Amino acid sequence: MSNTLCRHKLSLRGPRLAALQGRLQSAALVSRGSLMMEMVVAVMVYTLVGSAVLAGLSATYISGARSRDQSVAESLGRSQMEYVFSLPYQDPVSTYPSIAPPPGYGVSALAEEYLSSIATIEKVVVTVSHDGSDILVLETLRTKE
Repeated sequence: MSNTLCRHKLSLRGPRLAALQGRLQSAALVSRGSLMMEMVVAVMVYTLVGSAVLAGLSATYISGARSRDQSVAESLGRSQMEYVFSLPYQDPVSTYPSIAPPPGYGVSALAEEYLSSIATIEKVVVTVSHDGSDILVLETLRTKE
């Protein structure tokens, strides 16, 4: 076995060794830019994945804010409607007093004419706004007792 090993060592000397070194050098030259290309591709993949994750987080945040605004608006609308029904009847067209909304929100309650032939029924319209835009409108009918 030691003779075989020695023969291989001896056989790699000279022209065979030079040929092997030449092939290794040419392989190294051919693959010289491949590591950089792999790095560029890896950075691009991580950038795309990171962008997708950030877009998902942003959409979740916006959706949560809208849900919160809608929930607050519904609660304000119900509270205003209950407050209107606790007040005495006002002939249409008139405005009922508003409850105190949290900062950034606005609430209004209007009494509108429902049918001109029946003066004892009015349509109450409660509008809830947030930052100047209407986000909820509730309507109901109220009769004069």
